[in-house]
Amino acid sequence: MAITKFYWAETSESFIFSLGDGNDWKNFKISRVVNRNRAMYESNFQNMSINFGNSDLVINIRNNHVENPFFDLLNIDNIVT
Repeated sequence: MAITKFYWAETSESFIFSLGDGNDWKNFKISRVVNRNRAMYESNFQNMSINFGNSDLVINIRNNHVENPFFDLLNIDNIVT
């Protein structure tokens, strides 16, 4: 019988991003973690590839899911390109 380990990883340095369609930098988005105690979910479940926030971004074998209650969307208008 396999032992399943899962836990929340704590960090305030985590971020997620989207390049939109990749054609216009004004559509790019970057978000920083809001709740550092639930920044990343670590699991050895085979169908759980990655989980950021409290399931804000979940990517696994079967599906993908995106929300953003645990990450703040940052203003990137002032970022030098």
